[in-house]
Amino acid sequence: MHFCRIRGVQPDPDLFMYGHRIRCVEETRFLGLLFDKCLTWVPHLRSFKVSCLQALNLLMVLCHTSWGADRATLLHLYRVLIRSKLDYGCEVYSSAIDAHLRVLGTVHHAGVRLATGAFRSSPFPSLLVEADEQPLDLCRQSLMVHCWHRLH
Repeated sequence: MHFCRIRGVQPDPDLFMYGHRIRCVEETRFLGLLFDKCLTWVPHLRSFKVSCLQALNLLMVLCHTSWGADRATLLHLYRVLIRSKLDYGCEVYSSAIDAHLRVLGTVHHAGVRLATGAFRSSPFPSLLVEADEQPLDLCRQSLMVHCWHRLH
């Protein structure tokens, strides 16, 4: 894979291994993260949103008012199914611009709303306090500081 953020046409390098040419690809998956050619993280965030929405469907089924799970169980399921996915690899893909990272905010908002049973018109900062959750940007920053501290 040839990483390059320079605009315009950049020729792929000719790399050989054991006499066979290694072809360059546009995107590749490594340790669950989808790297693209320009490191914009857009393909990763799109596929990531799709997988998180499938987990949100499970929460939608379980949050029925008459026979569904209680709030503590729903919050626990949210943290296990969705929040753990949001936290994995955030040290790497947090270099994406804020407009692309907002895609994950919608998943976070929907998960907390489903788990708490709140209406869509409820203010989200108060829901975060009620659910004992952090905003995604603060959580990403704390995980990056923890990773930096662990490396040093």
